[in-house]
Formats: sequence, structure tokens, C-alpha cells
Amino acid sequence: MAGRGPLVLILSILLTSIARSADAGSATADDTCRKDALSQAGTRPEAYAPRRGGYCDGVVFEAHSGSGELTVIGISASGIAGDPSSGPVRIAAAAAIEGASTALRLQGVAKAPEINYRLDAKLDPGQSLVLDKESALTMVQPHLRAEDVAWLAWSDSAVDGRIYTPTTLAGAGGSGVEIIVRPTIDTTYSILTIERPSANGASPKTLRETARSAGQPIAFGVTSETAGILRINILAVGYDGTTQTANIRLRYPKHKAP
Repeated sequence: MAGRGPLVLILSILLTSIARSADAGSATADDTCRKDALSQAGTRPEAYAPRRGGYCDGVVFEAHSGSGELTVIGISASGIAGDPSSGPVRIAAAAAIEGASTALRLQGVAKAPEINYRLDAKLDPGQSLVLDKESALTMVQPHLRAEDVAWLAWSDSAVDGRIYTPTTLAGAGGSGVEIIVRPTIDTTYSILTIERPSANGASPKTLRETARSAGQPIAFGVTSETAGILRINILAVGYDGTTQTANIRLRYPKHKAP
């Protein structure tokens, strides 16, 4: 009987350790989850909730109409594709320029405006986010694949402000960057302008896209001969002259050789 006290103490410590380990993924996810979405989450499997992979995802309603800045919803350096219900999909930040070693915020939203899906996570340097059968991608109706989602990663600092880093499939290469924006007004046309560094005397590069309905995504392909920070401006013009703009600082990656 005398030895029962220490035994009970050891068992208590072990159980506490196991519980903490089980909760570690959820605790990490909670740090980046949308608190308002968590407070409204229901009990359905596809509800927005923390997942064991250290992220939150699920159904989140977002209006795609109204005024405000032009919303950037995706920046990727390679086609992110895959079905989490069939096997793990690993999403990472593209190879960045020297000095880019901070953790990134990662967001995923459904490209189709009529589908309500969102993911929030943190990407530590050199790490990838693994999506599998637990992801709400496999639970929403209709089921979504990774290519049905616009992926966006960024860092914020008091000195540099917000800088975006393209997302990619872990280990994949690429030859350019795709930027996706979502206007909340009906647009007649949209213009993307790249402000290239003045050292080489290059003139800004401009790309133009045609009309879109409010909420419909607009994708631009961007290329650069060198890695570094690009300043990009996107202007969306509505039928009545209303405009929406996005000012982007993009960390253009060093692409891997094919």
C-alpha cells in the first residue's frame, strides 16, 4: 500500500503528457484560426474547426460583394493540385530569397465564389502543411481538391509591412507566379502593373484581363528574370467607374531547374 502513492503520481503525469500531446495540434491551429468563425462553428464534420495537422479549415461564409480594397486570395509558384481523400497533399512556401526565414501565415479559400471554404495555418521555415482525409476539403459538398482552392502565404512586420511569398507543392519547381484576386464589384477590365527595380532601367510591365462578375476570381501570370521583391499594382475598374486596387509586395522566388 505504501508504494501506491508514487505509482498514482506517475500515472497522472503520463496521462497529462498524453493529453497535452493530443492537444498540441489544436493549440497550434487555434493561434491562427479565425476566432469569429470558430465561435459560429456547428457540429457538422465540415464545420470550421481545428484539425490535428495544426490548422483550421471548414465552411466559412464570406460575402463577395461591396466596396473596399481589391482582395488578394492566391499567389502560387506551381500548380497546387491533389485530392486529400486519396493521399496527403503537402503545401509549402516556394524557395525564397536569402534572409526570408520567418514563419508565414497560410490561407486557403475556395476559388468558386458560391463555395464557402476557408483554411488558416502557420508555415514555419522549411516546413509544409499536410492535408489528408481529416481536412474539410473531403467533407464539404461537393468535395474539393487542392486545385479548387486559392492558396496565399505572407508575413507581416512593423518594418517591412506585408510581404507575400508564393505557395507551392512541397518539392515542386515552377517557371512563374500566378496571382489571383477577387473583386467585389462587376468589372469591365483589370490591369496588373509590375514596378520593376529602376537599376536596370526597365519599364513597368502591364497585363490586362477582361470583364468579370463580382466575386469571380481573376488570375494573372507574372514572371521575373531575378529573385527578389517585386512591387505589383492591380486595378479593377467597374462599369460605373468604381475602382478597386491591390498593392502587393511579392517575394519572387528562386525557381528550381526543371
